[in-house]
Amino acid sequence: MEQAGGARKWARMGAIAVAYVFSAWIAKLIGLPSGYVTAVWPPAGIALAVVLAYGPGVGPAIWLGCFLHTVTYWRGPGGSPAADVAASAVVSLGAVAQACAGAWLIRRDNGFRPELDDVLAVLRLVLLGGVVACGINAVVGTAMLAASGLVPANGLALHLLTWWSGDAVGVTVLAPTLLVWLAPQPHPERPHLAELLGWGGALAVATFYGFGVLGHGFFFVPLAVWAAVRFPTRLALTAQTAIATIVFALTAAGVGPFAALPRSSALPTLDGWMISLVGSAMLIVAAFAGQRRAARELHDSSQLFTSVVENLPNMIFVKEARELRMVLLNAAGEALLGRPRAEQLGKNDADVFPPDQARFFEQKDREALRQRSLVDIPEEAIDTAGGTRYLHTKKVPIMDEHGEPRYLLGISEDITELKRARAQIGSLDAELARRIAAEEELKRQDERLRIMVDAGHAFAEASTDYPRLMELIVARLGGLLGDLCVIRLLEPDGASVGTTFIHHAEPELADFVRATLQPQKVGEGLYGDAFLRGEPIFLPQATSAMLRAKVAPAHRPLFERLDVSSFMFVPMRARGRTVGALALYRLMQPSRPFVDADLHLAQDLGDRAALAIDNAQLYAHLEERVAERTEELQGAYGRLQDLDRMKDSFVGSVSHELRMPLTTILGYADFLAEQDQGPLNEEQADFVEQIHRGATRIRRIVDDLLDFASMDAGTFGLRRNDVDLGAICREVAASMRPQLDEGGLELEQTYPEEPVVLHVDAERIGQVVLNLLSNAVKATPAGGRVSLRLVVEPTGVRCEVADTGRGIRPEDQSNLFQRFRRLTGSLSGTGLGLSISKALVEAHGGSIGVASEPGKGSRFWFTLPTP
Repeated sequence: MEQAGGARKWARMGAIAVAYVFSAWIAKLIGLPSGYVTAVWPPAGIALAVVLAYGPGVGPAIWLGCFLHTVTYWRGPGGSPAADVAASAVVSLGAVAQACAGAWLIRRDNGFRPELDDVLAVLRLVLLGGVVACGINAVVGTAMLAASGLVPANGLALHLLTWWSGDAVGVTVLAPTLLVWLAPQPHPERPHLAELLGWGGALAVATFYGFGVLGHGFFFVPLAVWAAVRFPTRLALTAQTAIATIVFALTAAGVGPFAALPRSSALPTLDGWMISLVGSAMLIVAAFAGQRRAARELHDSSQLFTSVVENLPNMIFVKEARELRMVLLNAAGEALLGRPRAEQLGKNDADVFPPDQARFFEQKDREALRQRSLVDIPEEAIDTAGGTRYLHTKKVPIMDEHGEPRYLLGISEDITELKRARAQIGSLDAELARRIAAEEELKRQDERLRIMVDAGHAFAEASTDYPRLMELIVARLGGLLGDLCVIRLLEPDGASVGTTFIHHAEPELADFVRATLQPQKVGEGLYGDAFLRGEPIFLPQATSAMLRAKVAPAHRPLFERLDVSSFMFVPMRARGRTVGALALYRLMQPSRPFVDADLHLAQDLGDRAALAIDNAQLYAHLEERVAERTEELQGAYGRLQDLDRMKDSFVGSVSHELRMPLTTILGYADFLAEQDQGPLNEEQADFVEQIHRGATRIRRIVDDLLDFASMDAGTFGLRRNDVDLGAICREVAASMRPQLDEGGLELEQTYPEEPVVLHVDAERIGQVVLNLLSNAVKATPAGGRVSLRLVVEPTGVRCEVADTGRGIRPEDQSNLFQRFRRLTGSLSGTGLGLSISKALVEAHGGSIGVASEPGKGSRFWFTLPTP
C-alpha cells in the first residue's frame, strides 16, 4: 500500500511538471517582442490550482516545470550559462512562492469552498489568487530580467504589467476549471445532450464567423452567459476556459480584433477582455451553483425533517392557527388514530372527533395560541378506530416573521398502557405488601422450622443417652426461649410429678430452684394443673395478683426471688400421652415478655423433646430386653454350632463308610458285566447294568458330600497344571454321550481353533463342566438340543452350557447356587452340585451365573481368568 501511494505521488508530481512546461510553451505564442513576457500565462493557474488541491507539497513539481521551461530560453547578454541557470532558478522559486502565497490568502480564514458554488469563493480565487498573489512572480521575474540585462529600463513597466496581467489571466481562466475538476463534487450534475450540442454549434459559428470574419469578440458573450446559466459548474467553467483558449489561439494566429492592434496595446486589451468575460461568467456560474446548492440543502433539510417526523414513535401534528385545520400528521399519528391521513388533513377536530373531545382539544389549542407558550396536557382521552386511548400531549405555537402564531405544533405520547399499569400499581402495592407480610411470616416459620430441625437433630443424636439427652433438652430450650427453663417429668405411676431438670446461667440460682420445687401430686400447683388439664398456662405479663392466683404458696418465694415478668407452662406429649411439663421463665430485666409465637414454638419444641424423652425411655427398656434376648440367642447359637459340627462329622463319617461298600458293589457289577464266570441272559445283563448305574449315582452323591465336608473343614485344595480347557470339555462331552443318546438329545459343541491353555485343576474344572452338562441333559426333553461353547474373551475364557428345556423361574434363579437348594418340582440330586461348582470356579478366581426364561431354556456359564 505504501509503495502504491508513493508511486501515485511521484506520478502526480511528474504530471504537474509536464503540464507546466507544455502550457508555458503554448503561452509563449502571444508575448512581447522580448520573448520573456506573455499576455496569458496558464502555468500560473495550474500552479495555484494544484497547491489548492494537493497542498504546498507539490511545490517541487511547480519549481521543476518552471525551471525546465525558463532555462531553455533565458539567455543573458553576458553569455554566462551559470547566470542563466541561476536566474531561471530564482524565477522558478518566485512561481512556487506565488502559488503558495495565493493558496494561503484564499484559505486563511477557512471561508473558501473549492467547489466554487458561491460568489465569495470565486472572488477570493480571482482577486486574492489572481490579482494580489500574481504580483509576486511579476516583481521577481521583472527584477531578474533587469538584473540579466534582457530588458531595457524604459521597458520594465510594460513587462511588469504584462507579466502581472498574464499571470492573473492564467489564474482567472484556468485555475477555477482545474480546481473544480480536482475537487470532489458531492452532487455531480449532467447537462442535456441536445443543449450541449447546440452550444457547441453556436461556439463554432462564433469562432469562425463572428470572431474570425467580423472580428468582434462580443459574439462569445451570449455563449459564456448561456454556459454559465444552463450548465453544471464543472462544464460551465470548462466552457469559459474553452472560449478563452479559442480567443487566445485565434489572437496568436493573427485573427480577430486584438490581432490588428499593436502588440503593446493588444495584449493588455486581450487580458482585460478575457478577465471581464471569464470573470463575469464565473460569477454567474458561482451564483447559479450556490442557488442549486441552497436548493439541495433546502431539499435535504426538508427530507431530514420529514424523515425525522415520520419515524418518531410519538404522534406529531400541525394545525394552521386560524381555523385549527390539520395540515400535517405523521405515520405514528395515523397508526394511533387508525384512520388514513387523507381523511384528517384539512379538517378540524369537530369534523373528526366527538363533540366533547373536540371542544377540549380546541380549548387547549386556543390556550397555547393565546399564551404563545407551551401547554402541557398530562392526560386526555381520544377516540380511535381501536377504541379509546389516553395521550400525554404538548402543544406549542409556531410564529411567523411578525411574531404572530401561524401554526400549532402538537406532540402526543400514547400513555394508555402506562395508565393501565398505574391503575394496577395500587393493587400491586397491596399485593406486594401482602407478599412482604407473607414473606416475613415465612421467614419466621423458616426460623422456627430451623430451630425445630436443629433441636430434633440434637435430640435424636442424644436419644440413646438419657442423662445427656435431658441436659441437652433443658439447656437448648432454655437458651432459645427463656432465662430459666424447668422440665418436670411424670412418674411411672402417672399420679405424681417428680424428676426435675433445670437450666439457668447462674448455678446457685439453679440449685435454689431445684431445692424449692418439691414433688407434688397431679392437679396441685402449676405443674400439677398442667398435667391435669393437658393445656398450656400462658402468662405473658406476670403480676402479683396472677402469681397469688396461679402459684402454690410453697412456690411463691421462688417467683418473688426470681422477679418473674413472664412465664408459661407447656405439657410435653408423645404418642398420645403426657410425659412431662416444660416451664419457661423470663425475668424483669433485660428480657422481653413472651408472645404467642413463643408459645407455639415452645409447644412444638416441647413435643419434640417429649418424643425424644419417650424414645430414650423406650430405648433404655429396650436395651434391657435386648440384653436378655442376646443372652438367650447366644445360648441357642452355641447349641446350633454344636449341631452343625455334629452334622459335619456325621456327613463325613457316613460318606466314608458308604464309599467302601459302593466300591465293592461297582467292582462286582463290572465283574459280572464282563461275564468272565459265565454268560448272562438278557434280563440278567439288564439287572447288572441297573446295579452299576445306581451305584454310580450313589457314588456321585457321596463325592459331593465329601467335597461339601472338605470345604466346610477347610481341607479343600486344588492341584493346578497347564491344561487345554477345550480338551477337558471334549472329554466330558464324550462321557455324556450315553445319556444324550438315551434321551434323544442333540449336542452342539463350539471351540476356538487354537488350544485354550489355563493353569487350573483339570479334575475340578471337568467336574464343573460335568455338573452343568448333566443338569442340561436332565432339564431337556427328548428331541431337544444341548450346546457346549467355549469362547476366549479379552479378560478371560468363558464356558457356556445351554439347553432348550423348560427353563427356570426368576424366583428360583437366586437360590440355584445355594447348598441343598433344588428347583421347584425336582426330586433328583442333593442340591449340592451347583453350590460345589460355584465354590470350585471362585477358587480358581472366576465367576459363575445363569440366564433363563421359563419355557425357553437356560444358559449356565462360568469364566476363568487368563494368565
